[in-house]
Amino acid sequence: MTVYVDDLFEATPRTAQARSHGRRWCHMEADTEAELDAMARKIGLKVAYKQNGDRWLPWRTHYDLVPSKRALAVRYGAVELTSREMGARAVRLMEEHRQAEAHRGVEIMPGVVAHVAADASPELLGALRRMAQAAIDQFGGERER
Repeated sequence: MTVYVDDLFEATPRTAQARSHGRRWCHMEADTEAELDAMARKIGLKVAYKQNGDRWLPWRTHYDLVPSKRALAVRYGAVELTSREMGARAVRLMEEHRQAEAHRGVEIMPGVVAHVAADASPELLGALRRMAQAAIDQFGGERER
């Protein structure tokens, strides 16, 4: 498990409080939210400063860091990535999330799991159950386990 920081970039913060910290920022992300929050506390950030991902981008939970906090994170073990590498990491996580959401295993009968689209309708699941039962009935009721 790892915590990552990307390159510093110039940005105009949206709030007066954020503007008081300057215009140079970077992102801090991690493999797990627990790790991310632990590093934030270690470098003196409040967990309330965390910017949460959303339903579509849950892996984008991060903290915005000023240069001094970035330096502390690196001192405590954060891995430095270029902005391009951080972007590639986000693309990989997005693809993994998309694949995980695209299909799910549904036990349609005891010991029979069908892999279906995540938004499969109850009608489709019912049809799969009937097909599985018909196959069991046709082949004598015994199934391989």
